[in-house]
Amino acid sequence: MYLILLVAGERFAAVLAYVWPVFVVYPIVFNNFLRRNTTLFPTIRTKSRMMAKVDDERFPFPITFITQ
Repeated sequence: MYLILLVAGERFAAVLAYVWPVFVVYPIVFNNFLRRNTTLFPTIRTKSRMMAKVDDERFPFPITFITQ
C-alpha cells in the first residue's frame, strides 16, 4: 500500500514539474495584459451580470428568477 502511494506521489510530482507554469504564469498574464477582468477567473457573478444585460431586453421579469 505504501509503495503504491509512493509511486503515485512520484508521478504526481513529475506531472506537477511540467504543469506548474500553467497555474503560476497563466493567471498573472491574464491579469496584467488582458485587464478586462480584475479577478483571476471570471466569477459566476460577472457571468450573471453579463447575462442579465443580454436577457433584460427579452424578459420583463428579473433574471434571478430564471437562474434559480
